[in-house]
Amino acid sequence: MARRKKKTKIETLRDHTKRRAKERYGINWNRHIEREAREQIHRGDSVFVERQSNRISVHRVLLEDQWVTLVWDKIRFAVVTVLPKDADPNDRGEYVEDDYEAPSVQSSQQWWDI
Repeated sequence: MARRKKKTKIETLRDHTKRRAKERYGINWNRHIEREAREQIHRGDSVFVERQSNRISVHRVLLEDQWVTLVWDKIRFAVVTVLPKDADPNDRGEYVEDDYEAPSVQSSQQWWDI
């Protein structure tokens, strides 16, 4: 019986992203779309949402005429996953209600003063 080749971390991330893009946005994720997302992030054409760690950040990119929110790994230069349309990255897995309103911040206030 032949042994299957073990997948690398990049291959696993790519497979996960492919499934999530199809499930959440109806996008058939392929190397061309992945390259377009990567180039938008590197050119600064993406909308930076937040930094989750030293290595991981969240960006919004325009793919196939729709804004897609994705998680980017700057060390691996790879998309980690594609977030749902209604996801709020700050909630770490919880979804935003339609009537969600962000707290208002005065220009002199800091985030920890809210």
